[in-house]
Amino acid sequence: MAKPDNSVTKLVPYIRLTKDQNNNYSLWAAVFIPKNYSISNEPTVTVVDKNLVQVDINVEGPENKPKKKWEVVPLKISLPTPEDTPTSNAKINVTVYLDDPEDEGSSHTTYEEAEEG
Repeated sequence: MAKPDNSVTKLVPYIRLTKDQNNNYSLWAAVFIPKNYSISNEPTVTVVDKNLVQVDINVEGPENKPKKKWEVVPLKISLPTPEDTPTSNAKINVTVYLDDPEDEGSSHTTYEEAEEG
């Protein structure tokens, strides 16, 4: 029996949104990647419109040769406050790209779901 390919499932980041007393928002992401891959650039945050903030995390490594062992990479990403552009119910979409835009995993949350932290 063949093993299922769950690599895309592993690419779906675990995310948590927090805000401090001054309404500064931080997105915490745990990204699972092959041990021989890395996140070499800072994640990019783009305010698409008042209802969507897109966060892209690019993972790079040797093409088509990921190791079988994976590791978790924790990231802390600063986000704009809803007063700057997005609305308080704006969706925050976090997408992980593994060397190829077709291999991706996404998670999302909203500003309303932010925890005090």
